[in-house]
Amino acid sequence: MNSLYKKNIHLFFLNKMILILIVFVFLFFCFEFVNYDKAENPDIHNYISNYERASWTYDIGFEYFQSFLRDFVNLDFDSFWIVTLVLLTSLFLFNVRNLPQLTVFIINYTFLSVAIGTQVRYFLSVFLFISCFRYLEGRLKKTGLILSCLVHYGSFVLLGLVIINSTMKRYIVPLVKYRLIFYVVIVVSYFTISPLVEFLLPYTRFDYYLNSKYMESKSFFSFLYAVISMFFLMELIIKVNINKGFFSKKELELVLYSLLLISCVIAFSSIAVLSGRILLVYIVFEVFLADVIYKSNKVYYFIFLTLIFAKAIPVFISMI
Repeated sequence: MNSLYKKNIHLFFLNKMILILIVFVFLFFCFEFVNYDKAENPDIHNYISNYERASWTYDIGFEYFQSFLRDFVNLDFDSFWIVTLVLLTSLFLFNVRNLPQLTVFIINYTFLSVAIGTQVRYFLSVFLFISCFRYLEGRLKKTGLILSCLVHYGSFVLLGLVIINSTMKRYIVPLVKYRLIFYVVIVVSYFTISPLVEFLLPYTRFDYYLNSKYMESKSFFSFLYAVISMFFLMELIIKVNINKGFFSKKELELVLYSLLLISCVIAFSSIAVLSGRILLVYIVFEVFLADVIYKSNKVYYFIFLTLIFAKAIPVFISMI
């Protein structure tokens, strides 16, 4: 028994070392995707100006992060930028623990790389939020979620969905049994949310979004991907329920929150800036879903992986 235990420990660490090696080889060749040419980065000049002038015009959490690296560590902007991108990549990697997740991570990291290298405030907030969501409990978790939202105020939408998700967990059986009602709510939301947001926007700091491209509808393919993903997650929940399988508490929370995210992408799809940001978060969550789906049903994992790869084909083709 002792020798078997030692063998299992050795295999565990061997698998982890192989996983880490694959990750670092991938990042060595692909980090330039996220750290792409500054001349092509639409937001980089705003970040440079804010950093060098210490304008303190961004979200307060991000400003304190900048201040620490600028005023205490004394980094110039180029060093600050590299440190930030490395931190973002590390936070994303922090949740990758096995090969099913690694496969999805490689696809989605490549797919999201330009967005990560552009929307650094948002992704820093999102990755901190996800780490708190997955690994903290109780009051510490609530505090961590709130603090991560201060890095980018747009993440308060994610916090609101966490509160809704805590209620959804109690009604998992009705959600499965009466899913038609769930779909009707999504459709009704699609037609009512846009007028409501346009009414409230002038009273917020985001009033400049009015009558801009950010208030346009999402692309057809993004919308189609969201719809397919929503049906897929709902059917996964149904199959596990019918087969009397189970998700652990953490797994159930993750699957339901992902379902809620992708449903909001559809409901808010008439507002590109809101729907698009939530879709980016869902794509990050796909990496964590991979492990849950793989353990639940290998066939569903293959379908899930095929869907994810199909989404990224245009990005891979553009790199050839």
